[in-house]
Amino acid sequence: MKKQTITRRLIFPAAVTLGLMIISINAYDLSGAIQNVLLQEIVVYTSAILMFATIWLGPLFVNTLAFFRGASFSERMLASLITPVVWIAKTYAHFIGIYSFGELVFLILHPLILGNIGVNLLCVGISELICRHRLRAKGGAIRLFEAPGIAALIAGLIITFAGLWNGGHTYYYYYMDVYSWLFM
Repeated sequence: MKKQTITRRLIFPAAVTLGLMIISINAYDLSGAIQNVLLQEIVVYTSAILMFATIWLGPLFVNTLAFFRGASFSERMLASLITPVVWIAKTYAHFIGIYSFGELVFLILHPLILGNIGVNLLCVGISELICRHRLRAKGGAIRLFEAPGIAALIAGLIITFAGLWNGGHTYYYYYMDVYSWLFM
């Protein structure tokens, strides 16, 4: 597999998902101004699906595209996490001035923020396995299981499972208990 330029293997895949995320968020936010109810619903649902796909499932696309363009694992991980990190930064921007610095640091453990990181790691791990299996099936001399991909898969599974266990209530209540203990 030929290693392509950094623009093709790293920037392009990340830019596609980041661009789609920005467009879908803005379309969703501006859809309230659409007078036609049917058109408004189409814009709302389409943009919501695209937001979910880019923010939560983007690494399935980004990591896969970067893999077959010759990117290293660290490059693929970087490209895969650009869109989620921008979304997390956007979320944090809403809280600056409301919460103290310590609370903002603690916010990384909030179920939506940590869950996003967990699902993205899970997607990177799944993409790694699919890409390696596909390349191997085409006769490539490549190992199916590599430590970084498996580590991402396991970390993603643990974080996602912990966040969703008992409908997410258990983790959220632990989060709020610790928050109350630290900041109230």
